[in-house]
Amino acid sequence: MTAVDTSRRKLDLGRVFGDTFGVIRRQAVPLLGVTFVLSYLPSLLNSFVTTSILKVAKPSPAAPFAAFSAFSQPLYSVAVIVVSLLSLLALACQLGIAIGDLEGRSPSLPDLLRGGLRKILPLLGAGLLLGLGVMFGFVLLFVPGVILGLMWVVAFPAIAAETSNPVKALGRSRALTRGNRWRILGLVLLLWLVIIVAELIFVGSTRGFGSLAQVAAPGFLTIAVVSLFNAFLSLVMSVGSAALYTQLREMKGGGGESLAQVFA
Repeated sequence: MTAVDTSRRKLDLGRVFGDTFGVIRRQAVPLLGVTFVLSYLPSLLNSFVTTSILKVAKPSPAAPFAAFSAFSQPLYSVAVIVVSLLSLLALACQLGIAIGDLEGRSPSLPDLLRGGLRKILPLLGAGLLLGLGVMFGFVLLFVPGVILGLMWVVAFPAIAAETSNPVKALGRSRALTRGNRWRILGLVLLLWLVIIVAELIFVGSTRGFGSLAQVAAPGFLTIAVVSLFNAFLSLVMSVGSAALYTQLREMKGGGGESLAQVFA
């Protein structure tokens, strides 16, 4: 019997979208819970503090760099670092929940947190490598940046499910996306179109919050609503990357550390 050549199988974009919103529907409580606690609340607080600093430390002829001096305070730097690490923990938990659901597993919250804590630094390392590589590619001729972005699009899910080595995760993503990058590009463009439409609807529906925001607290309600929208958008993108990764892994074959071992 001839073995099936899985490298010739093509990505099902409809399945990616279906799996993404299916996971969000089935795992709404844990996904929204970790997103709210680990991503939304810290980001909301950071945004409010940043806005307050900009309002209080307005530049003047006597102190043109007042805002910059406020941002250079050690306490603010620590707050930014803490918020960033919590966001990475939220990402690890979101990916763990999504991949677990798609593979028929359901890690407990303590297991998710323990596994997520082990993945913070690898996610940070992969993010830095990915960002530097894509930025360098854009500086060259733009197209190399797009190619690298498509090659490494599932590096984060690979870290969550397979390896804690950022370099290996980028290599794993490169192997998984080979042969389907045009379809992934189409998926990314379609996703950006959905995001633009969602933002237009969001902006139109929140115009009425302006007067209420000024009465309640200057800018606070606006910041809260915008942060909520951004948190949900990041959740959709995280789950979407997990759905994409899971399908590509099925097509190309598994390997590496199992999800059950990661969140054990």
